[in-house]
Amino acid sequence: MDEWRIVPREDLNDDLWDHCVAKHGMGLPYSQTSFMDGLGGEKWCGLVYGSYKGVMVLPMDTAMGIVNRSRTPLGAQQLGMIGELTADERIEGIKNIPRYLCGVDLTLNCMDALHLHPADWKKSGLGLEKFSSAPNFVLDLSPSYQEVYSRYKQRVKRHLKASQSLGLHVFEYDTPDVLVGHFRVEGQKKYGDAVSKKFLQRMTQSMFGLIHRRQGMTWSVYGEGNQFHAGVFVVPFQDRLVLYFSAVSEAGKKSQAMTFLLNELFIYASAQWKCFDFEGTRDPGLSQFIQGFGAVNQPYLRYQRWNIPGL
Repeated sequence: MDEWRIVPREDLNDDLWDHCVAKHGMGLPYSQTSFMDGLGGEKWCGLVYGSYKGVMVLPMDTAMGIVNRSRTPLGAQQLGMIGELTADERIEGIKNIPRYLCGVDLTLNCMDALHLHPADWKKSGLGLEKFSSAPNFVLDLSPSYQEVYSRYKQRVKRHLKASQSLGLHVFEYDTPDVLVGHFRVEGQKKYGDAVSKKFLQRMTQSMFGLIHRRQGMTWSVYGEGNQFHAGVFVVPFQDRLVLYFSAVSEAGKKSQAMTFLLNELFIYASAQWKCFDFEGTRDPGLSQFIQGFGAVNQPYLRYQRWNIPGL
């Protein structure tokens, strides 16, 4: 009988793991061994079902030098459970997250399969656990760009027309630190010190690694005087193109450069991928902007647990 077990990173069979992710991962790149290893300094192990029939990334976080937490790391999202699994097998996998971890906060991609609904905290052993949902916006790129454009809201079409009159142009060879630099400047204006240096360092390292492995690409928009207006970093995986990072300058906000850039990207992507994944946001203004292109919310599962270690 197949069972879930914890496998240290160094003992994982990368070929079997990545085969399961490629076959059942819903086009999400985060659980690939190369993706997780590329986050830099992130310790993780694998939760494996049977002979790699199912897999789930289990990040390992430390406090005071002791491994006692598992949290979705910066730069990742929707880490499992992946595989041809029944709802009962997925629930059993969640139960097999080690109890020596006193804090668990993971984002999973199996919400529909578990038929779960957001709920308040409930008892779990000598602790508490909670299932909740988080937004994730996905744009259908099929069957053609013309169909994609037809689903734009009138507001987006107006902004696009205005931006197309400004002489903006796309550049495909910026390095990730260009985007991160502009994000840092604008983020400082909006969020102050809330912009984490660790987050920006992690994203920069991850994006350079993805480019090196030919698993990511940068698209930027420049205006008059070769001035940066907006940029995105996207990750293609199977039939999905994931928006991994983005930045827009003050000039880009005025020129609607992100609308211009995304439209150009959809023209390019509609012939190659089935959907464009904006990832999630809880910002109402950003959600409205994303949905203006016709993207729909496909929420994912967040699992949280707090308990006395071992109990």
